[in-house]
Amino acid sequence: SSAPMVRLGFLLGSLALLVVSLVLRRRRPELVLDADGYHVEANGRILFRVAFSEVRRVLCDRGEGALYVDCGDPARNLLLPPQRGYPFTFARRERLFAALLFALPDRITEVDHLEAPAESRLDKS
Repeated sequence: SSAPMVRLGFLLGSLALLVVSLVLRRRRPELVLDADGYHVEANGRILFRVAFSEVRRVLCDRGEGALYVDCGDPARNLLLPPQRGYPFTFARRERLFAALLFALPDRITEVDHLEAPAESRLDKS
């Protein structure tokens, strides 16, 4: 359109969307692995940290590239969600999947599909 107010409106709307996307990207959780364990950070702040020595078991669904890492503390357990059916995932998920399997080979249990652990399911009776 050649109307200056319409162009200005589109420009301001585009700038607003750019700012919102940058803010949301910065606040998105990120999973970081190092030699000793992993931590999840968001907005430049570490939310929690787990040493590999704390991990009790890893449930692995290779078909979906999904992992559930159980450290015994539900607030710090980690879900690397399946490729389908979850509204979130971590960046570089294939790399994280391979790195976690490499770091914890003795605690891996292969499963056909991941389900919530029995102790965390809601009682439906």
